[in-house]
Amino acid sequence: MISFPSVKEIQIDRRIKVTVAYSPPFITKEKNILNLRFEDLEKGMRINEWCTQTAFCLALLFGGLILSINDIPVRRIEYDGYVDFSCETSDPINVILNDFEELCIKGVSGSLRLSKSKLAHRIDNIGMRYLDLS
Repeated sequence: MISFPSVKEIQIDRRIKVTVAYSPPFITKEKNILNLRFEDLEKGMRINEWCTQTAFCLALLFGGLILSINDIPVRRIEYDGYVDFSCETSDPINVILNDFEELCIKGVSGSLRLSKSKLAHRIDNIGMRYLDLS
């Protein structure tokens, strides 16, 4: 069985995008998920050959937050906390690169709120897992 996190992309502006992996995960026996063939990746295929949405696939495989500039992933961030997708104010995006208790970013395609306090979803910093339930 395979378990992988929920993944959402928030376009901050025309250049910057944040992709976040969060709970609850999906669990399945299928080897072909979202048109991604996991057996190809197991055989050593490079991620950019396997998936055209690199940031999305990096979040799916490795979890955490993926910061992309011009659709090129530039940083993976592990954040031990929670996320929801609504906020009233907006902090500068560069705050995400530092230690913070709470951060709220409004983008052109939605909002992203990160906090050490409990919110709607737990950040998944692990990504895809193979489960042996035998």
